[in-house]
Amino acid sequence: MSSFEDTTDETYRRIFSSISTGFTATIIVSLLGAVSIRAMTTRLGAAAFGIFVLVQAYVGLVQTFTDLGLSPVLQRDVARGDQDERSLLGQAMGLRLTLALIAIPVGVAVGLLVYADKSSTMKTGLVLLLFSIPFAITQEVSAAHFTARLRNTIIAIGSVLQQVVFVGLVILAVSLHKSVVYCLGAALAGAIISSIYTNVMAHREISFSLSFDRRVWNSMLRTSTPIGVAYVIGLLYFKADTLILSFLSTTKQIGYYGAAYSIVTVFLALPGILSRTFLPSMVRASKDAIDQAVHSALIYFSIGGTFSATAIMVCGPTVIRIVAGPHFGASDPPLRILGLGLIFICFSTFLSSVCVARGFGNKIFVMSLVSLILNVALNLVAIPKFGINGAATATLCCEVISLALFMRLVRRETGVRTRVIRALARPFAAGLVTCLALAPIYLRNDLKVAYGLALIPAVCVLYFVSLALLRGLPSDLILFIRSAIHNRHRRHGRRSH
Repeated sequence: MSSFEDTTDETYRRIFSSISTGFTATIIVSLLGAVSIRAMTTRLGAAAFGIFVLVQAYVGLVQTFTDLGLSPVLQRDVARGDQDERSLLGQAMGLRLTLALIAIPVGVAVGLLVYADKSSTMKTGLVLLLFSIPFAITQEVSAAHFTARLRNTIIAIGSVLQQVVFVGLVILAVSLHKSVVYCLGAALAGAIISSIYTNVMAHREISFSLSFDRRVWNSMLRTSTPIGVAYVIGLLYFKADTLILSFLSTTKQIGYYGAAYSIVTVFLALPGILSRTFLPSMVRASKDAIDQAVHSALIYFSIGGTFSATAIMVCGPTVIRIVAGPHFGASDPPLRILGLGLIFICFSTFLSSVCVARGFGNKIFVMSLVSLILNVALNLVAIPKFGINGAATATLCCEVISLALFMRLVRRETGVRTRVIRALARPFAAGLVTCLALAPIYLRNDLKVAYGLALIPAVCVLYFVSLALLRGLPSDLILFIRSAIHNRHRRHGRRSH
């Protein structure tokens, strides 16, 4: 094995189990999410769905101010194993809930002021969903116990449970002809259930309670705030297009853009899963081993990014028709543009994790600020003239520049030359082969939904077969699979005798 120092077959089993569990949960959550989107777009319309998207974007931004970088720092500190985990979890829980007590009333006041000219439905939904923040916080803090141990199963079950509750209540709400406020209430109910489940599971293994120590909090904030500010800026970066559209466009256009973003968000979960999986190993890696650790993990992110972009390029419009309905054709162009950007997002997410793991997360701030300023400027120029297509293009341009900034930062701070182009070459070629081979089908204007659905397994098979023929599969994965097959045959042979 060659990825990390002192890595065993058991460690690899846990790594691949973590990735597969997270990916499986993402698929289940996404399918359930597609049902809820279909229910809202067909029963409530594009404008109501636009309200739902805008409220979620605003609440997500407010919630980030209750984090201030504490989540990734907590995960890193728990993974190190050199501090009392009970104390870490208790202090993090107490600090973040205290920050929520400040952020929620401020979020309510600012939201009602900024969107004073919007409908009462939107303002009511905004206030309602803000109260999901404390439950999301407790879930995130408790989840750090499992994340640091590569035990994504508990987290995956929690996310699926949350989505089941949400989707069930959304279907009930639209069946009873209720407004989008009830759909936002369904999101609140899902957050409550997921929080209860994750906290109960965590307390079964490690008992911790709310802790309030100002000295400890000050120490935690000194470490996390630079990262937190960068995370706030990063979220503003991701939500800038939606927020700017709320002032320069209509809720209907936001609904079209939100439908496209909902598909992209499914794939955005993948770099997060990979980051949670590889972060503990990069935290523990020695100075001599970090170079190999970075390059080994980089391959997985390159595959994740290129496969995501390929899947959206080929299957995206069909998925939009199924999820949102045939009247959401305006979502197709921004979906494909944003999908291409997933390649760069995957790499940037990974390099951001390297910064956190190696203790120079505070340097992310400048990179994020530059990207945000550029993103806002480009969106302000592009949206009035090109609408949602301009917003997607502006975001794509910024993602390319953001990646270049992160590559420079990691090379300067660690001395590691992130060979992004080298890591990208074969996965990108596999994606290109897949797109070209299936182009005669997916580029047809009269493509039937049945044929579009058939493209989904076709993309999976063709992409990974092409990648295998190009010898682009990770060597660690191949060695692990061979070892697992060998061990299985050996155990089978023993039973035979």
